[in-house]
Amino acid sequence: MIMGTVEQVEAVGFQPDEREEEMFDKLRVAVRAVDEGDGVLILVDMFGGTPSNLSLRLLRPGRVEVVTGVNLPMLLKAGNTPRCDLQTFARKVRDSGVRNALLASTYLENRKH
Repeated sequence: MIMGTVEQVEAVGFQPDEREEEMFDKLRVAVRAVDEGDGVLILVDMFGGTPSNLSLRLLRPGRVEVVTGVNLPMLLKAGNTPRCDLQTFARKVRDSGVRNALLASTYLENRKH
């Protein structure tokens, strides 16, 4: 809704009653669907959760990377970053999330000074 259509993106939803191998198969199919040879970035909510653990099974440095702790600024960055190598892309997405995770009272107080 915010960005419109974004190319080479595949959303994968998991259901609580799905077996892990079914979830992994869906994830593997999605990675293949978006892989055009320049690497695939998988974005998941939190490290250690099922989506993260399944994604880590596909991790291939330089080919498939996983970024965890995803928030809206990270999704926007991923959709608006020009093509670059996978590691640079992954770092830009991660850094956007870190920069936008703020304690509002401290941020606003620092802006006053």
